Amino acid sequence: MELAEKIALYIFYAFEIWIMSYFVIVTLFVLLDLLNVRFAKRISYQNPQLKNYSFAVLVPLHQNIDFLEPILDSLLKQSYNNISFFVIADDCPAINLPYADERIQIFHPPVALHSKIKSIQLALQHIPEDKFDALAILDADNLVHPDFFKVMNAYYNKGFKAVQSTLAPKNIDTTFARLDTINDQYYNFIDRRVPSKLGLNANISGRGTVVDIKMYKSVSYNSLFGGFDKKLQCELAKQTTIGYASDAILYDEKVSDGNSMQKQRTRWINAYFRYFKEAGKVFFAGLFKGNFRVMFAGYTNMRPPLFIQLFLALVILLINVLFFPKMVPYVAIILGAYLLSFLYIVIFKNKLLSAKESINTVFKIPLFISRQVKALFNIKKANRSFLQTDNYKAVFIDDILHKN
Repeated sequence: MELAEKIALYIFYAFEIWIMSYFVIVTLFVLLDLLNVRFAKRISYQNPQLKNYSFAVLVPLHQNIDFLEPILDSLLKQSYNNISFFVIADDCPAINLPYADERIQIFHPPVALHSKIKSIQLALQHIPEDKFDALAILDADNLVHPDFFKVMNAYYNKGFKAVQSTLAPKNIDTTFARLDTINDQYYNFIDRRVPSKLGLNANISGRGTVVDIKMYKSVSYNSLFGGFDKKLQCELAKQTTIGYASDAILYDEKVSDGNSMQKQRTRWINAYFRYFKEAGKVFFAGLFKGNFRVMFAGYTNMRPPLFIQLFLALVILLINVLFFPKMVPYVAIILGAYLLSFLYIVIFKNKLLSAKESINTVFKIPLFISRQVKALFNIKKANRSFLQTDNYKAVFIDDILHKN
């Protein structure tokens, strides 16, 4: 075999191992869940805490103030008091709240920013670092459970400097909202719930993330359009263990239609490719330092979006059928085990939808994939503009809690 053929073969083997390993990891995580394996201790927020940490809550708005009153209402109803709220009203109309609270400050940028990262940076210029321990970043359409910051305080008392909350849907009333919900449940399981039990980093989602304020300020963004969470994830993973607070619930609006989902995924897919190199650096930093936690964080963030991952797996299977038939049974077994694991996660571990709703939604996943494919071919748009997801569900926290 000529040298060029050997090199090509080794590249294919390496690529095959990389892509297929993600399917194997999901199956392994399901087995660990079934066996109830846990290395990290549970953290109880019900016990008295040594310190009441101070939290600065940032709520960036963009051209729309319809959701401001509901989110502030949920924040003002917190069972934990050592918090202040900073609203960045970017390119928004005048704000007249029906109540006054000294903990609420509203910033009106003199020039339109059209960037979540810029909005956060502007707020940080006015927030005294010595007054607050941590920064909580929310989206305008979010609502937080009354015990949200009580839970976060417990995690900070255990030494965490970055913690991701649990995402729950405000709405599951349309096909795309339910598809978005099972997508969240899937990634919550493989990127947060199981890794945190094993003492590994949890992935952040960009909303409901609480970060040590000095640590956040150490992050430098090269791009100001999208990828906020990807860049922050890479930087945090190198510095600390990112915790997952399963009891800190953040209610998030799920996309209601295909166009909104496509716009959202355009931004997310763009961020994946833009920060792939950053994730690779984290992986090799952990590898060379012998730090498995850091290495695994980089490896996780190098994982392609699931629809791309599945497409690449089918290409790998086809190549094996044509050239390496002895490998076909192994690839087929891995994909078969993954399919069963996926169904276990989105049906049996899904507490937000009934089994019947989950099964019916699974059959509609091709709709989800078709929108992601369209988003893939429009990813350059995310480099030029701020693709804000459309929101419609301006409900209050009491409405959500009464339903549950």
